[in-house]
Amino acid sequence: MVIAVMLEQTVEFFHDRHQRNLLEEQMHEVFEGNVRTDEASFEQLAALRSYLLELRSAIVARQRGQSAPAQPPLDDQRMAAFPRFPNLAPYKAAREKGTISLLPTDRIRIYNRVAFQRELTAAARDRWLNGLADISAFRERYVDSAGSLALGQVVIAPQLEILSAEELSEYLRIVASLIKETDLLNARFPGFTCSTSNAARYSMGPQRG
Repeated sequence: MVIAVMLEQTVEFFHDRHQRNLLEEQMHEVFEGNVRTDEASFEQLAALRSYLLELRSAIVARQRGQSAPAQPPLDDQRMAAFPRFPNLAPYKAAREKGTISLLPTDRIRIYNRVAFQRELTAAARDRWLNGLADISAFRERYVDSAGSLALGQVVIAPQLEILSAEELSEYLRIVASLIKETDLLNARFPGFTCSTSNAARYSMGPQRG
């Protein structure tokens, strides 16, 4: 009986260690992948912001009866931004299964901080997507476009010359709001990337204990 219990405990010990090591390996891969995709997201958001600033300046110039600066191209590719949202699938699965408890407490704290940063980034992303929806809906009034900004596609812009003073003011408000939401999203990514980088360095491989 004692031998049977010892064998069962030994099997359970090695099974738990295997589960812990597997989770650590998965998390490390996810963290490194997130850091790589975050860099591309920064570039896309910077390009989008540059486009929106030029569009805002052109709208203001039009309101003042000025011809310069000119409106950016109606199909400017910089508006096709599709930042990759950070992935924490192994962490979420481990929380649901309860296997996260196999990790040391300090490691769980690190992963929890990363998850919290992801939640903050998700909230900023949702507001940013609402801003994309607003500008898309405004443009659809004047130009039929099959593209979707939310999917990283181009939505054709209307010529500023066809807009009334009231429409220009509305367009300016929408564009200015999207610039701000882009800034807020861009500000959230570094916080997540920093916490992810720290977690990736800490999780350099499975623990053998």
